[in-house]
Amino acid sequence: MAKPTGSACNLRCDYCFFLKKEALYRGSSFRMPDEVHEAYIRQLLEAHQVPQVTIAWQGGEPTLMGLDFFRRSVELQKKYQKPGRGSRTRSRPTASSSMTIGAGSFTTTASSSA
Repeated sequence: MAKPTGSACNLRCDYCFFLKKEALYRGSSFRMPDEVHEAYIRQLLEAHQVPQVTIAWQGGEPTLMGLDFFRRSVELQKKYQKPGRGSRTRSRPTASSSMTIGAGSFTTTASSSA
């Protein structure tokens, strides 16, 4: 599980403890750089010796990264999937989100990318 936006979120839920973490990283853009994104997915898929790996995004609010981030995630997953017995290791992306940002776009893209 990774937090590509750190504690950045578009909501201010009273129960959320994570929002206070923003103060620890003053000046941060709270955006996972592409080189870290690629290294994360590559290392995650290399480290697992199972037929399916779940790649989980959490936040803050991971959809603040934008749709292109998730499209790039799917590209990287396909690039780094390992060959298996007669097939390749499957990756399964998932996100924990309030889905208040472009929910329709994210749902459509996730369904068509699988």
